[in-house]
Amino acid sequence: MREIPKTTVKRENWLLTFNDMMTLIFTFFVLILSFSSIQSSEILLATDSLNKTMSPGKTEGVFRSIISPFISPYRDRDIEVEKRKKALTNHDDGKAGKLKAIMLAIMGGEKQATVDQIRNDVTVNMEEASLFKHDSCILHSYGEKILTNIADKIRDEKINIRIECYDKNELSGRPSITSVDMSMLRAGTITRYLIEKGRLEPHRFSAMGYGALKDETKQSIKIIFRS
Repeated sequence: MREIPKTTVKRENWLLTFNDMMTLIFTFFVLILSFSSIQSSEILLATDSLNKTMSPGKTEGVFRSIISPFISPYRDRDIEVEKRKKALTNHDDGKAGKLKAIMLAIMGGEKQATVDQIRNDVTVNMEEASLFKHDSCILHSYGEKILTNIADKIRDEKINIRIECYDKNELSGRPSITSVDMSMLRAGTITRYLIEKGRLEPHRFSAMGYGALKDETKQSIKIIFRS
C-alpha cells in the first residue's frame, strides 16, 4: 500500500478543532434560545443546585456567573410581596401611632377613657357619661366639645370611623326603650354630630348599637379609627 505522507495528515488536523468549535458554538446558541422560554427563577435554582453538588473552591459560583448575564435577576415573588407589605405596615403603624397620640391628648381629661391601638386601628373607649346626659341619648356640652376636637383632628386624614355603642342600664327607668334602642340612638347621635357639626364625609362612617354591655367590654362607647 502506498503510505500517506505525514505532511498531509498534519495539514488536515485543523478540521477536528474546527468541528469541535462549531459544535460548541451551536450548543451555546441553542442554550441561549432555550433560556428565552424558561423562567429565570428556575434557571438560577438549578445553578445553585449545581454549585452545591460540586466541590467548593474553584467551581463555587461558576455556573451562576456564566448564566446570570443572559437572564433577569432572580426575585422571589413571595419575598417581594412581604417586603411591600412590611413597608406599607410600617407606614401605617406610624400614622396610627400619631393618631393614637392625638386621641390620648384629647381624652386626657377623662379618667375612664382609654385609647387602644391594634395594628392600624385606633380605638377610643369612653363611658356614656363622657358624651351624653344621664340616661339619655342627648349630648351635653362637654361631649360636643370632645367630638368637635376629634373631628378637627381627623378632617383632612383618610380615616374611616366606626361607632359602636352599648348600654349599661338595661330597661332602667325606660320601660318603652330597650337597651338596643338606646345604644342605637347614641351611635346615631355621635355619627350625626360628626357629620353635621364636625363636617366629616358620611361615607367614612359606620355605626352600630349592640344593646346590653358585654362582659369583656368596660366602656360603653367605642369610636374606632381605621387608617
